[in-house]
Amino acid sequence: MEYRKFRELLRKGECETTDFKLECNAFQRNTADNAEFVKDIVAMANNGYVASYLVIGVSDDRKGFRSVANDNLTDENLQRLCRDSVTPTPAVKLTRESWPRAANRKHKGKTFVVIQVGPQPRQCFSISRDLVDWPHRCCHRKHEVWVRRGTTSDLATPQEIKRLLEGKVAIARPAAETSVDYTRLRQDEVESAILSDLSDLVHSAGGQLHGPTHFTNGRARRYLTGHRIMLPIEGSNLVLKLLVIDKCTSRAQMGRLQEAYLDVQHGLLLVCHGNVSPQSVVFLDQTLKEPWGWFCVSAPYSWIRREIALPRKSKGSYTLHRFSLALPRIRSSDALRRAWAGMVTSLKETPDITGVVARRRSGLRAALKVWLREGCPAESNRHYSYAGRLPKRIEGLRSNEFWAPARYGGRVMVKQPEEVRWVREYLKVI
Repeated sequence: MEYRKFRELLRKGECETTDFKLECNAFQRNTADNAEFVKDIVAMANNGYVASYLVIGVSDDRKGFRSVANDNLTDENLQRLCRDSVTPTPAVKLTRESWPRAANRKHKGKTFVVIQVGPQPRQCFSISRDLVDWPHRCCHRKHEVWVRRGTTSDLATPQEIKRLLEGKVAIARPAAETSVDYTRLRQDEVESAILSDLSDLVHSAGGQLHGPTHFTNGRARRYLTGHRIMLPIEGSNLVLKLLVIDKCTSRAQMGRLQEAYLDVQHGLLLVCHGNVSPQSVVFLDQTLKEPWGWFCVSAPYSWIRREIALPRKSKGSYTLHRFSLALPRIRSSDALRRAWAGMVTSLKETPDITGVVARRRSGLRAALKVWLREGCPAESNRHYSYAGRLPKRIEGLRSNEFWAPARYGGRVMVKQPEEVRWVREYLKVI
């Protein structure tokens, strides 16, 4: 977790998605401690589509901070406990965090344990076995369902269990408190509302949202505003170009959106207020209709050579499939949360999707390494051709220019030191 996110949790304080504990004695042969730990995880798992955090080493009033001394608090023990004691098994992750350069001196030199629960499709999570410790007056029975009620964990009522089984939020609230209806907003407010909600979802999943960036949309010469999402999937970041549009109804429109340039990325994420019609995607090389939307792969072509200047005779094939993720009918915050959770789950667990994503990631890394080795060159405006014959040497080249017609054709190439630094940093995170 980034220190910025940790400070954000502290400012927000304890709530339905955040709980602080100064210490935790789980996994130390005490059933009562394990039972309380399981109870809190079940309650947070029932939050569903949002990420919830259990931060150990911070007091409830956020004024006391202590390094976690329990060495048994590991991700391996956590995964085993959830597998044995919670049904269905929730998505959880345990990390130990310390920030030597923390702005607040109370945080320096201390190690905190952060447990993230979710985001995941909303289900009814419950305790799967009896957790009883009579000497410590602890008795949590099998099939108990716990939910977060304000700042505490509480047993769910039958009505709340029914709502969870229906895929709804456990505690019913007025629609204005839980979801924004995008259809009631002005046209110029819809995109900013979606981006605000999407930013929360990205950060909850441990990712980052960058932008905006303005670029032209292919031959249509229309200016679009795009963002870039860096989403951690299977240990490294997946970089997606994000476009928020009204709808996608034609093959030509989908083609232009896929070709729209926005830096180097693994794929395209379309968030549509309206529908994505089958006619706009059936022409693609591979199309999967998922409950959350569409996963599409275009026909292969050498797109990398168009975005970064690779040598013509470089080893390896960089002709890859460009994939797109389309979320249709995003008309409210709840619809966005459901589609986002389903999309993230598919990226991690659906073989047809994970295979394409893995090939796309490895191919981009290989191409960027070749580009970096060449000095990250770009084409200059100077082009030489004499009746189809190129000169062997060009006079008057600047210090950052070079001439290699056998590898790059008839243009003078320009090395880019700034891009070299950017690619080196980029390769560390993807």
